[in-house]
Amino acid sequence: MDTLGQFGTIKTKVHFILQLAYFKAKNQFFSFTFDDARADVDYVLAKFFKKTDGVFQGNITRQRINQQKQIILKLFDYQTRSMEQIIQVEAHIGELLRYYPKVHDAFRQLLVYLDNQKIVIPTYRSLQDMFTQSFVNERDRLDQLILLMPLGQQEQLSELIDREDGITKLNIIRADQKNFTYTAISAEVEKALELEGLYKFAKGFLPTLKTLETELKRSDDF
Repeated sequence: MDTLGQFGTIKTKVHFILQLAYFKAKNQFFSFTFDDARADVDYVLAKFFKKTDGVFQGNITRQRINQQKQIILKLFDYQTRSMEQIIQVEAHIGELLRYYPKVHDAFRQLLVYLDNQKIVIPTYRSLQDMFTQSFVNERDRLDQLILLMPLGQQEQLSELIDREDGITKLNIIRADQKNFTYTAISAEVEKALELEGLYKFAKGFLPTLKTLETELKRSDDF
């Protein structure tokens, strides 16, 4: 309550309490009006100011909102938003996408990182832009690495993922062995021999992609 002494009116005090509560819950700042948060406003008025009929005219000034945000950041020991911080977060997203190809997994890990680093969660739009750019950067990086592959290996990989009647050659290779008859076993041996050259190449090439170690382990299992 000592911090509230910096604000002269009940209106600014209520706004600060709400912004503080929302930040504590979500590690994020929100733009809102008193009408948007009517139920929360009534609760704060009743609990802290013993009022039940507070109607505030107008909104809090941008200058006052920014002041309140800085106070909240200091209270929770969070970093102030800066271009350096944005670059730091974008770089980390790029690293996460190498380890977690699925966006929801990468996003979950990003939230952990932001919390540990005491960084305010960016807005939804900012996160969209960051992830979009990171996907573009990662695709460009992988495209450049693929160009370094010998043409023969490039063609073999393309053959594995080309679809014929909705089925790729990779799907066929990954299918379980039907039984233990000579024909079925011979077919599996033929698959393995067909991939032997590509497998040996991949053993040396995949580590250059700087992807997650478990992903490399999967290639060994395959």
